[in-house]
Amino acid sequence: RSAWLELDLGQAKTISKVVVHELEFPSTQAFTVECELNGLWQELARGTTIAGVKTLRFSAVTTRRLRLKLLKTVDDVPTIGELQVF
Repeated sequence: RSAWLELDLGQAKTISKVVVHELEFPSTQAFTVECELNGLWQELARGTTIAGVKTLRFSAVTTRRLRLKLLKTVDDVPTIGELQVF
């Protein structure tokens, strides 16, 4: 089972970095960061554990919508505290 967190930036913005903060009891074991381009979701970054704070850098992309997709978590309990976009 997976979960996701989607952000609508209000208008198209150029981004190249995401910082994910996980709560005190991290549970993420696999995740992706995706953006919507021309109506389709495109993967920007992929990782395993977050364990506190994870900074992900990728080639600059202009998008309005961004999604953090949790592919695998301990006991299906997501523990994301904050998602920052730069």
